[in-house]
Amino acid sequence: MTQRIPRLKRFDPVYIEWLDAFDVDGAWNNIESLIKTLQPYTVTNLGYYIETLEDIMIFATGYEKLHSERVVGAHSIPIGCIMKIKKIKL
Repeated sequence: MTQRIPRLKRFDPVYIEWLDAFDVDGAWNNIESLIKTLQPYTVTNLGYYIETLEDIMIFATGYEKLHSERVVGAHSIPIGCIMKIKKIKL
């Protein structure tokens, strides 16, 4: 279930739950066991909201805006993979 992105401002602290893809290494695998185990998993992040584009939401794990707006740990998540997002207080 995708959640609508709330109205956020740049650098608002956020809590995000999202679905990430699962993959396996290059080894041979039994198809039946793959069908049972190859499912997306939920990832939880805390970060700072940057921007929402047409189909992705961008956030970072840290920012610095004393000299210029810079971020570290930038991520983009497809909107359809976001299960929960909310603004948090630090």
